[in-house]
Amino acid sequence: MRTNLHLAERNVIRSLSSLCPGQLSTTARRALGVSTLIAVALTMGGCATGGRLALDATPVACEPPGHPVIFVPGILGSRLIDQETGRLLWGSGLNVLLPRDHGYRLALALDGESELEPDGPVEVVKLLFYKRQVYSRVAQQFEAHGYRRGDLDSPGVDDDFFLFSYDWRRDNLHSVTTLAAFLERLRHARGEDRLRVSLVCQSNGAHICRYLLKYGASSLEDSAAGRGKRLDWLDVDSIMLVGTANGGALRTLREIDRGRQYLSPIGRHIKPEAVFTFRSALQDLPVSRTDLFVDLHGQPVDVDLFDPATWQRLGWSIFSPASERRIERRARHDLYEDATARLEYLGRALERTKTLHDLLARDVEDFPPTHYLLVQNQVHDTAIRAIIDESELRPRLIFPTDKAARNLPGPVRELLVARGDGHATLESQQWLSQQELRALGERKVNVSGEHFEAIFEPETMESLVRFHGRSPAASRCGPDFELPSPRTLASASARVDSTTAP
Repeated sequence: MRTNLHLAERNVIRSLSSLCPGQLSTTARRALGVSTLIAVALTMGGCATGGRLALDATPVACEPPGHPVIFVPGILGSRLIDQETGRLLWGSGLNVLLPRDHGYRLALALDGESELEPDGPVEVVKLLFYKRQVYSRVAQQFEAHGYRRGDLDSPGVDDDFFLFSYDWRRDNLHSVTTLAAFLERLRHARGEDRLRVSLVCQSNGAHICRYLLKYGASSLEDSAAGRGKRLDWLDVDSIMLVGTANGGALRTLREIDRGRQYLSPIGRHIKPEAVFTFRSALQDLPVSRTDLFVDLHGQPVDVDLFDPATWQRLGWSIFSPASERRIERRARHDLYEDATARLEYLGRALERTKTLHDLLARDVEDFPPTHYLLVQNQVHDTAIRAIIDESELRPRLIFPTDKAARNLPGPVRELLVARGDGHATLESQQWLSQQELRALGERKVNVSGEHFEAIFEPETMESLVRFHGRSPAASRCGPDFELPSPRTLASASARVDSTTAP
């Protein structure tokens, strides 16, 4: 166990040093115990003070727009509690270590049943003597510029900023209806016939916000049949997309296939079969391209990601022998049922994923005059293809970040990546309908922070209040504000390279 702790400490020190170069002296490294280092590492990859994630303290002379702004976080961004016991199962620093249950307490039953419910956004992460703000930093940025934060359950008439929370494991259409219900409560609280809002959508939040804008709370089936309707009492003034994978991401397949590991080797490992039950994860699979797989020589492999038989044949995720053994050993058929049910569930989920993305990519009648802003990143190597190696008894799925990819010929490795934010390629970030692209125009803010860090970049923080705010000078605030001066992509790329070098 002591060897594992030393290994974890070295890994965390290395990660922290790469994120915050020059901020950790040798003495400081020795002084920091593993518990403190773990706390630093679990806070979504940033520095406690200073560094590229520091909040820009420069005052911005923009007033609130006169209508509410709602922030919709991504997957993992909301706390989850057991509604019977009140125990927090996701959203604290301790949750990256405990419970050591393979993530089964977070898993949704294949029939959708769950004892967990959302309990607000992840605002602050604490572990022992360490504390770091997460989404509270976004709230503070708005409050510092005159916004009044409100409560989701009991919004007040003067409240004009809200951190939305939802069960990020569920189908995104479930979250759309949850958001629509909150907005209706807000409308009644304000005593308005029509509610005007602005939306800030991070990562998976973009799927939720974009669907709400186009189809309201209509079911996927009604929208696909042409019966989807926008909410006739809602006007969305603006949508700000931050760190979004509008066209999905191949890295999501890796997490569904491998699970999600925290602080290896001592941290919590949410196993593949648990991630497999997260409907929202399946809805983040890549749709912006179809040439997703090659062999060891870089030749295309004709495999359909959206055919459940592919997953079963190649032993992906819950269909791997290891997952099947764990399910049998723990007798968790209440969650995962049998092989037939798993295959049927996957078939339904993949079909819904395709339908959802098809609807989001469509132009719609009466598209509203909503202003779009995209915070994007194109300086990180990002997976666009994986290798399927069937030369051995059990097929292997090799991603560009795997050790097995390091020894591949250069031309083959180059086929596996494109520029993006480490999760979503630039192509995926910009995977919008033609109507949305016209609404976006040139409103694009370039940042260097990776996918989950983009919201905390100084350029993003400045844009939050400028894009949504108002002032007599239109160039300073509002939809036509002057975009923050971006660091050149060359310098941003060099900076990323220097902070991630081993």
